[in-house]
Amino acid sequence: MIKLKFEGKFKVIFFKEKDEENVVAYCPMLDLATCGNTIVKAKENFVECLRIYLEETVKHGTLEKDLMKLGWKPNILNLTMSPPHKETCRNIPLHILKRIDIPVPLRLQ
Repeated sequence: MIKLKFEGKFKVIFFKEKDEENVVAYCPMLDLATCGNTIVKAKENFVECLRIYLEETVKHGTLEKDLMKLGWKPNILNLTMSPPHKETCRNIPLHILKRIDIPVPLRLQ
């Protein structure tokens, strides 16, 4: 069984769509999104969504390929992946509620 440890921070943008009640949590570095009825709930849901994403891509052996499609670069010297330098966002509304770094101390077994 493969054991992996992920540590770092992912920038997450929280916003509301026009005329919607739910808060969207979107991470451009992973093109990953979820929502909740408050920022706190959206953050909780995002952390769970991220955990599932990482577990499933590791389980299926597609994490590296998926990250490379998103613009991440492999670093052969220390066997890591570096995120894209620029944060490209898909049409994020101008009424962003909050931007935060979500720390990710996840252990996958």
